This record gives sequence, structure tokens and C-alpha cells, in this order.
Amino acid sequence: MIIIYSDRIVITGANGFIGSRVIKALLDYGFMNLRCFVRPYGDLTALNKVINRYKKKATIEIIVGDLLLQENCNDNCP
Repeated sequence: MIIIYSDRIVITGANGFIGSRVIKALLDYGFMNLRCFVRPYGDLTALNKVINRYKKKATIEIIVGDLLLQENCNDNCP
């Protein structure tokens, strides 16, 4: 592997159809430090279901922003 399970992983589009499934898969594989980048106007229902299931095992942050704005990228991405 090129990363370890405690490395921070940033997932863009985390509240989308695919994004919430990617997060679930990462958590199922044992990754414990996720930063979920979501759009300000997105629906967080599916993402919150995944987070609630794994919140005791992992650190999961939700960052609201727009990747088209440079300041959002500078402030929130490692």
C-alpha cells in the first residue's frame, strides 16, 4: 500500500451517489482519517448515515466548500 490506515484521505464529492459509497468502502477497509469535501448546497443524508455507522471507529470530518474557489482548496485540503 502507498498509504497507511491512519493517513488523512480527502474525498471530494463525498455527499454524492458515488462519494458516500467510496467513504463506506474506505471505512470498511479500515481507513480511519477521512475528510469529506461537500458542496454547500448538497444533500448530506446518505453521507450522514455512513458517518453515524462508523463514527466511533474513525475520524470523519465534513468540510463544506466549492473546489472552484481557490481559498476553499487552500484552507481545507492537506
